Formats: sequence, structure tokens, C-alpha cells
Amino acid sequence: DTSARIEGWIARLFIESKMEMLQCMMLAWSEADFFSSGPALVHIAEQLQASSTPVDLLVHSFTLTGLAMLVSERCSIPMAGFILQPSSIPSADKDWKCVGLLDGGDGALRRSLSQRLTARLGERFTSHETLQRLKAFAESNPFSSFSLPRLRSDFGLPKADTWKTLQALDV
Repeated sequence: DTSARIEGWIARLFIESKMEMLQCMMLAWSEADFFSSGPALVHIAEQLQASSTPVDLLVHSFTLTGLAMLVSERCSIPMAGFILQPSSIPSADKDWKCVGLLDGGDGALRRSLSQRLTARLGERFTSHETLQRLKAFAESNPFSSFSLPRLRSDFGLPKADTWKTLQALDV
């Protein structure tokens, strides 16, 4: 229940925060939140493929990239991304940040904490390297029964790095 989850106090803290670290964590976990929908997406796609009106194309957003690739491979359906958050696409460019540095009115405590973290760690919380590490944990979370590698295995697909695969295939 996405609505119930994002209305909880912890979710509100993250969503309303102006801290780059929390924004990067939200971006990293944004797709993992939907992994529990994976079996349903595959089931629906398989039913549609067996019907008189099979699916022509899967169009996904940044929150369903890995699952769309899984469904695409499992059901032999072409896929295309419609991604309005280009910073979610991995990049080796040191100047391309996954989260922009935020200025905001969260008060003195937020500014003080943010300034201290930035002074100690620089812009590490806005780098694609940080996003990649956080996303790798979110996607392979050993504490979750719905990790992307486990879903791929459950559906008879080999392990795959989603973005490297998509970039190599020029999807």
C-alpha cells in the first residue's frame, strides 16, 4: 500500500527533508519499493501475451526499470524507458550529481548538520558512486524476500546489472 507507506512519519521526514543524504537514499530505494509487485507484473504480462491482444511494448518509469527489464526478458516484450528524472540514470561524470545540492528552510539544525556533513564528506552524498552503492544494497537487500536478484532467479533469469545491460543494448 504505497499511499499508507508514504504517509507515515518516517516517510514524511524523508520526503520533506532538504538533506542531500536522505534524498539520495530515497532515490536509491525508489525502485526497491516496487519489487513486491514483480510477480503480479509478470503474471499480468504472461496472461496478456497469451491473449488475443498481446503487449507490443513495455514503457517504464525510473521506479520500474529493473522490473520492466525482468518482464521484458521473461515475456519477450520490447521495452522503452520514459524517465523524467535523468539524474537517476548512472553516470561516471563527476560533475553530474544524482541529487542537486539543496537549499531550504528546514531550520538551523538542518543547515548546521548539512554544513558539517558537507565539510567532512564533501559532496559524496550527491555523487553517482554513492547512489550506485545505496541502490546495489536496496536491490539486493538480504533482509527482503523481494530483491531483484531473487526475483530474476525465481523467474529463471540470470543475474544482471540493470543499467549496464540497458546501456550496452542502447535501450
